[in-house]
Amino acid sequence: MAESAKRSFHDDFDDDDEDRAAKRRRSRWQDAPDEAPEVASEPSAAEQLAALQAQIQAQMSNVKTMLEQKKRSNVTSQEPAGFGKPVPLLLDKQGREIDTSGKVIAVKKETVATLMVNRTRETEFVKEVLPMLETDPTKNPFFDPNMKAPTGRREKRPSFKFVDEGTFRKAGENLRSKISKRAATARFGQTQSTVGGSAYLAAEKAAKEAAAAAQAMEVESDAVVGDPAASNQDKPAPASVPTPIVPFKKEDPIPEIEWWDAVLQPEYTDGDVTFNETKVTHLVEHPIPIEPVCEAPDTGPVPLPLTPREQKKIRTRNRIDTEKEKQAQIRMGLLPPPPPKVKISNMMKALLNEAVQDPSKIEQQVREEMAQRQRNHDLRNAERKLTPEERRQKKLKKYADEISVETQVALFRVEDFSNPQHRYKVDINASQLHLTGAVVICDETGCNAVIAEGGSRSIKKFTKLLLSRIKWGGQEGQVEEPDDDDAASQNKTTLIWQGVVKKPNFKNFHLEECRSEGLARKFLHDKNVEHYWDMCKKT
Repeated sequence: MAESAKRSFHDDFDDDDEDRAAKRRRSRWQDAPDEAPEVASEPSAAEQLAALQAQIQAQMSNVKTMLEQKKRSNVTSQEPAGFGKPVPLLLDKQGREIDTSGKVIAVKKETVATLMVNRTRETEFVKEVLPMLETDPTKNPFFDPNMKAPTGRREKRPSFKFVDEGTFRKAGENLRSKISKRAATARFGQTQSTVGGSAYLAAEKAAKEAAAAAQAMEVESDAVVGDPAASNQDKPAPASVPTPIVPFKKEDPIPEIEWWDAVLQPEYTDGDVTFNETKVTHLVEHPIPIEPVCEAPDTGPVPLPLTPREQKKIRTRNRIDTEKEKQAQIRMGLLPPPPPKVKISNMMKALLNEAVQDPSKIEQQVREEMAQRQRNHDLRNAERKLTPEERRQKKLKKYADEISVETQVALFRVEDFSNPQHRYKVDINASQLHLTGAVVICDETGCNAVIAEGGSRSIKKFTKLLLSRIKWGGQEGQVEEPDDDDAASQNKTTLIWQGVVKKPNFKNFHLEECRSEGLARKFLHDKNVEHYWDMCKKT
């Protein structure tokens, strides 16, 4: 109702505003209104205000009337007694919950146990008692003793049975002891620990019983005579316990001649021994070594090579760990804190007052500290730097490791090897690349063979030297301009063969000049590479 009153109040104001606006928008050039009496009968402002107040009072009285009617209706309306309120809790004398009529309310008991033992105890139920089953076949023809009576319970599944530590070791020791006893029985016969042990124990028991009986007879004779001196004279010597003899297996008779002497006495007769002295020499016969059947012992897992990215991560992690450890020692007071790293760029921020008081002096100190840090850095690098001898050993080790895996061999044929500079270049490069082999020069056949053995990288560089870098056409180091007609003769070196061998056949690299083909073959035959010469001759 209040909303409707407000809405009507605003509507009246809107109508009055529209009328005023229409009057103000009227121009002086427009025609005058036809009805002049309307202008004269327009109410004044006081009258309009009084009418508006009377309208508002009427609307407010209507609102009050509606609110009073609503209150009366709420009072007279019938609602349930417990509406909007909690239900009261009613209990009887025994403390049970009852309703308004006095009946006991059945409350279901909730299981709140958490342990499995309490849960099973609370959920136990009374088992049904079945009648006893008659097991006599004469009275119960339907009973079968072979059938298993149902128990109502699920059989427990077999669980894991773990073997104790040392079980199989003990079983192996027992087996080895049994085998050794059997071997001893087969070699020496029955012993105490074998089947013959029972006879030994029986004999020992009989001997002890005889000694006890003899001692009892002596005590009785002493009691009858009563003279201890006489008894001591007439007393027989105590029976000694007989030691049972353990039987041993009989060995074969000792032969007159052993099998290892049969070679020295091929014509042996009874009583006549003649040694074959030609079979006796200063040489010692050693057994032929046989490779073991089993595999070599495992040396552990082979470490995988790390990629450059993984190596960088490991170095970064190690530096971080070292820095953290250093910081922890500084916090504990084991190490002094490092001096501040002052530079020209942060000088004014790090040294506020001092830099303002004497900037020239502070700048000179900062530059000295920067120079000292650079000198320390250079000294640390110099300490880690390898010496010339260590660098040489590292380089030799690199070449040796490359050869240990496999040995590459390259065979070349050179038409003309008369230039001394070419010989020097080949020799010095082979020594620098740690190659082994030889240069076989034979003027008789006009065939010169170059054999190089080494690692893959060394062979690659040596091949590039012979096929590309050396200009074989010139004399005494002068390179001739090749003509179009001589294009075929520009390259006078040919790569015959390149492959892998098990091990190198030469100890070093040197030049060998041979006057004839036979000497060249003999030189290569001594190195077990005579087929290299045949390969060069065929091309």
